[in-house]
Formats: sequence, structure tokens, C-alpha cells
Amino acid sequence: MGFITVYGKTNSENGWRMCDAAQCDNNPIPGTTVSIPLQRGIPNTILKAFAADLNAYVEPVMNARGGSDEGGWTPTNSVATSNHLSGSAFDYNWSDHPMGNANAGWNGSVLIKGDQVPAVRELLAWYEGMVFWGNDWSTPKDSMHFQMGYNTYNNQAKCSDFIARKIRADGFSTYRRDTAQPSGPVDPIAAFQSWKVQASDRQLLEYIVDQLGPGNPFWKDEVNGKTTREKVFGA
Repeated sequence: MGFITVYGKTNSENGWRMCDAAQCDNNPIPGTTVSIPLQRGIPNTILKAFAADLNAYVEPVMNARGGSDEGGWTPTNSVATSNHLSGSAFDYNWSDHPMGNANAGWNGSVLIKGDQVPAVRELLAWYEGMVFWGNDWSTPKDSMHFQMGYNTYNNQAKCSDFIARKIRADGFSTYRRDTAQPSGPVDPIAAFQSWKVQASDRQLLEYIVDQLGPGNPFWKDEVNGKTTREKVFGA
């Protein structure tokens, strides 16, 4: 599918098109193994780079919940115009930043002792309006929530220019980093985690087959006269 109509609406509150799961990118936040589905293209690129910066410089995504209290695209929502329906918003460490109170929970982390709000503000300013913080709504205050900025959908050329200037090919921004992507050896664990998220069902099945090897008893299938391994590889 791709872009769809949800609750009778084609666009969410910030202007981005409503979409389904097939239109989302499930790759992890750069530098982590935490996956958040976000709309492919501009929203995914900008918001995941922003989440990576939060993780690196403000507050680790791996909190007491172990990276399980994050969310991006959702198929349904109690708010018909929610930006989660368009995959253009994500919630970050929601158990630490409950909705309702301004700046909720942004009062210290292992990276910043004390008030974290100035660091978030600095990051938002660096992103040139590409990202909006739910903490800045008049009501409700939603400090866990970050989304594509207002009027970004109608200014995608500006978004693309921002990406070209400030986001590297590896998905990280250049905020406090070199502009060039590191040329050193790739972390094999990080690379494998990324591959697992992107791999098709067929690729995952072939990987399992390869890891188990031809002599594994799992392959025995006396009823059908053909091993599972043979079924996978067509032998």
C-alpha cells in the first residue's frame, strides 16, 4: 500500500501524509539496537538522526525500561490527526517523561546532571525547525514527543537541503561530530543488528538454515520425504 486515508483524513496534524506499515522504515536509531518505525524518506532520516543525538548527548535511549518505551508509527490512535499515524513522530523514553507537565522528567540523566532542557533546546535550534517538541504545545504538554516540524511537508526541498548539509550517509547528524562518516572498520554486531531489521523473511530463514547446518536433526522430515533445508533451498 503506502499512503492511505485514516479516520477520513489523508494528512496528520503536522501536514505529513498518513501511511501504513509498508511505508515505514524499521531500521534502528543510529548507534543503538532500538527500532522505531517512521515514514520512509525525510521523516525517517531527520527524526532518527535527532533521536541518535538525544541518545548520545542528552539521555540514553536504554533507560530502566531497556529501550522498550519508544514508539513511532501506529496504525490507530485516539487522536484522529495524530502524527504517529503518518510515521512523522516518535515518543522517547515515555516512562520517564509522562504527558501533562512541562519538562516532565528532563531533570537529569547519566549524560547531563540536572536540567536537560537547555540541551534539548540547543539540539532543536541546530535542527533549524525540522523537529518540533511536544513540550512546546500549549496543551497538552507532551515532553516525550518529537515530530517533524510544522510546514516541513510543504517545504521538502528545504528538508532535503538540511539533510544534505547536516546528516551523514550513516544516519548520524554532524551535531558535535565530524562531517565525514568514519572510515574505520564496521562494528560487526551493530551491522548484524541493522541487517536483522532490514532482512526479508526469506533472508532470515536462509540465515537460520545456514547457521544450523545440514546435519542438524531439525531438518529431518520423514512424513513429507523432504528436509526443511531442501524446501528452503529447493534441493
